[in-house]
Amino acid sequence: MGKSINSDQKCPNYRSLLTRANIRGARTAFTLIEVMAVIAILAVLVSVSLLGVREIKIRALNTKCVANLRSIGLAIGCYAADHGGQVPGPCYGSIPATYSNALNGPYVLTVYLTGYLDAAPQENSLPHFCPAMLCPAFDYKDTLIESQWDKARSYELVYQLSGVALPGGEVPSPWGRPQTPGLNMNTRPMKLMTIAELVNPATTWAVKDADASTSGGVGLSPEPVHGGHWNRLYFDFHVAATSGGLP
Repeated sequence: MGKSINSDQKCPNYRSLLTRANIRGARTAFTLIEVMAVIAILAVLVSVSLLGVREIKIRALNTKCVANLRSIGLAIGCYAADHGGQVPGPCYGSIPATYSNALNGPYVLTVYLTGYLDAAPQENSLPHFCPAMLCPAFDYKDTLIESQWDKARSYELVYQLSGVALPGGEVPSPWGRPQTPGLNMNTRPMKLMTIAELVNPATTWAVKDADASTSGGVGLSPEPVHGGHWNRLYFDFHVAATSGGLP
């Protein structure tokens, strides 16, 4: 009979190889500290990516707001071109996005500009919505109570031209103020040329962001929708951001 050969004799390095294999096998499992470190790194990466997505969303909403104001400016310019240079009016300062004669009457900028903003003409009781008249950063359905949804607004008109007066002491309203007892303001809207003679169109705003921190009334966002700035449309029809929301 042949002599039996054990594993050590067949392969002198058998034990050392087996030991190294066992060590490698043992290291395939992660320690608790390693798992926690990986989780922490993943949490940091997720938070950074979420911040990046949020920043992109904020910028996109601001870009859409600026586009809205430019569209409103273009519509005002087209309206003036069709009406002998006269801006829309008379109208009140608030600019509702939802409109009907029963809801807010005829004296609102939205009604004058429907034909220039691809919006439906005003009807007596059936309300219509004009997207260009509401800042997309204002999520009014999550902010306002349902009974105020049709009053949601995020833009307003300049009330008067500062630093100037009209003959007879009238306070100059570029849009013309609907006749109000006891209010000495012009009721007829001005022409763009007249506005340019009274003030500098490049530094005098026509339409601006509005919220509860800068304006009164219902339908407004309780806080600035763009954080630290407000967008404004000026009478030369450029749009710029300002660090203050008040006139």
